[in-house]
Amino acid sequence: MASSTSLFALLLLLFHVQHSSSFSLSVEKLEEDVIVSPNRTFTAGFYPAGENAYYFAIWFTQPHDQNTTITVVWIANRDQPVNGKRSTLSLLKTGNLILTDAGQSIVWSTDTNSNFPLEMRLQETGNLVLRNQNNKSSVLWQSFDFPTESEFHAEVNFIGRLNHMNLIGMWGYCAEGKHRILVYEYMEKGSLAENLSSSNALDWGKRYNIALGTARGLAYLHEMLGVDFAL
Repeated sequence: MASSTSLFALLLLLFHVQHSSSFSLSVEKLEEDVIVSPNRTFTAGFYPAGENAYYFAIWFTQPHDQNTTITVVWIANRDQPVNGKRSTLSLLKTGNLILTDAGQSIVWSTDTNSNFPLEMRLQETGNLVLRNQNNKSSVLWQSFDFPTESEFHAEVNFIGRLNHMNLIGMWGYCAEGKHRILVYEYMEKGSLAENLSSSNALDWGKRYNIALGTARGLAYLHEMLGVDFAL
């Protein structure tokens, strides 16, 4: 009898260790339990999906303008929203990030494990990462590796916000099924490809200035905005 009791206690302890978390967010604390990127561009947390239904998602903290709603850029559990009571996102000490419903059933996870302590961070690019606490460059998992349909809409939404003399403005886009069309402003002097390969090809001086302008545009994207999208 004593051995059976000891075995039960050991199994209970192992279960507790495997399922104990080092970090968690609760659906019942929507405004408090969020993760925000360094410059507050992006927010991650529970996002309403309908009546008493929630996603774990990442979104732009502020809308594009007063007439638009918040833009969601990534969703973990699109096909299975969780309940508005007792649902949690937990980073287990084993290294697995799990999303559980009210009944404590796992509806989504990163399916990761680690022997070293992890931390969860939302980067200024909107990328949610699990990384080694002692080695920030050691990333175990990142949301950018698992793009969703909403990510395309968010990316073009972000491009539409850009305003720079070396960047062509985007006016709109179409996303119908698998079809993707981006609509940019009219280029009076044609595209770069036409000017490089046509009979009236640009001389090297003009090509140099174009390359320099392109470099300045890229520098603006990466240094000033911290953008890491595949533009």
